[in-house]
Amino acid sequence: MLLNDILAQKFVDSIIENLGHNVNIMNKSGVIIASGSKERIGTYHSVAEDVIRQEKRIDIYKESEYIGVKEGVNMPFFYNNSIGGVVGITGNPKVIEKTANLVKMLLELMIDQESLKERVYSKKCQKTFFVNRLLQLKCEDDLNSAKQWGTKLGYDVTLPRIVLVIETSNTILNENPLYTKEGIIEFVMNKINSCVNNSSQNIISVIGQNKIIIIKSVRSKEENSVREELLDYATEIINKLNKTIGISLIVGIGSLHKTALELSNSYKEAKAMVKMGRRLKMDSGILYVKDHIFEYLFTKISSIHLEHFLSEYISKIEDKKEIIDTIESLLSNNMHLGDTSKELFVHRNTVIFRFNKIKDLLEIDPLKNDEDRILLRLLILFLKYQRKN
Repeated sequence: MLLNDILAQKFVDSIIENLGHNVNIMNKSGVIIASGSKERIGTYHSVAEDVIRQEKRIDIYKESEYIGVKEGVNMPFFYNNSIGGVVGITGNPKVIEKTANLVKMLLELMIDQESLKERVYSKKCQKTFFVNRLLQLKCEDDLNSAKQWGTKLGYDVTLPRIVLVIETSNTILNENPLYTKEGIIEFVMNKINSCVNNSSQNIISVIGQNKIIIIKSVRSKEENSVREELLDYATEIINKLNKTIGISLIVGIGSLHKTALELSNSYKEAKAMVKMGRRLKMDSGILYVKDHIFEYLFTKISSIHLEHFLSEYISKIEDKKEIIDTIESLLSNNMHLGDTSKELFVHRNTVIFRFNKIKDLLEIDPLKNDEDRILLRLLILFLKYQRKN
């Protein structure tokens, strides 16, 4: 890693402010790249050249042979076992011995930290690029290219995978101003990586300010096993985040497709589930597309067609909350009048009265006609997805 001039100057300014000693940082050519004496930046430092050539510290006293050089300590600093340059601290070498060693140590720590940040950032960028490639596969050539990228990053693209999309709630931001969206996402990422059910083959990346994508490898292609594995994994993530600092998550889960070429379909399904969660005003929960096939297929119908065929029915009930609540309860209770009355905490006769009103308003009979029952479900979904903000 080459020491950035701006970063080096920030380091020098911080040392001077906190320790009170002037500091110079020279590159491997002996040129001053940062200094408390700004006029010296860009000039040649003769002592630094000797330090680099001899690979050892040189102390300068007032009676030194070096002309025009202030007394002080000049020592090489290292990165990856190689000399990165020279750091010089002005003062009596005997007096500033410990300070000089401390400054050198802090400089090397800063370089290591910045190098680590660069590596992490580079890996994140590569992973983000890789994820985008996976979600845009169109042909075998694309797939072969993705396999090569995956091998470099340690992923086997041939494994069966399902996409999960995780969205964090903004509630915690309102409750604690010390949290930021970026900090929360980073925290969530770390917690996901530490899950017992996580795998090194799970491709995890940030896809927005409050969204994370997991392209999860699955051990089996058998539906029941896949379902159990997915729900266990998502549940562990939700529980871990909720128990730590109370972060709420909506987890949308797509379905397993035949090849990696269809990962984009799994991604679309997972996104649709998260959108459904928001529409239902969920704060936290798991929505697996296989449990909501009807709702997912509904989202694929043109809004123009929905408006054309359903608006006449909607106009008769959209301002009648009591009727809408009754329809929802009837649907969730498989049109059972007794169970509906219990859920709504009303007498069975009240449900019968409302049901008859629904029949009269819409001119349907969902107890006797399956198509009418489907129509009711479409109407409720239309109200939730098309008419609500």
